[in-house]
Amino acid sequence: MSQAAKPPPPHVSPVGMWASKLALRIIQFALAVAVIGCVGSIVSTGIWSLPTLIVIMPQAVVSAIWSLSEGICVIVRGGRRGIHPGANVALDLLLWLGLAGGTVALWLLGIATILVRDSFYGYGDFNRNYKRAYYDYGSVAAMGQALVGLAATLT
Repeated sequence: MSQAAKPPPPHVSPVGMWASKLALRIIQFALAVAVIGCVGSIVSTGIWSLPTLIVIMPQAVVSAIWSLSEGICVIVRGGRRGIHPGANVALDLLLWLGLAGGTVALWLLGIATILVRDSFYGYGDFNRNYKRAYYDYGSVAAMGQALVGLAATLT
């Protein structure tokens, strides 16, 4: 009494649907890898950029792994079926909420950094050029953190 292997189920969705799903997951994976690279370059600027690593990196890594696993499932599984749609929606929503919160936190950190450096490094004494260069560097780093947060939210 051996059971014959069941054939894979027919396509759950049209070919165009799974092709677009696969294409979007590939784009999402590429964006997540780009965000990981941006976070790495910003973190190399100093210890004040560590919040970017803490807030953005875990979600970007999970997003990259999830996109890769969904793409593999769509390619390998019978019937071109991916991971369960409910699981896709749930994890994408959790990632989005986490990254949106991280983006707000990084924007607030960037604004606070600019305000604190502006008040701490006044322009009234003899070392004005050095302080101006340091302030510009801090502003660029803070805005970079905000841009990474925005890019991560798009992932």
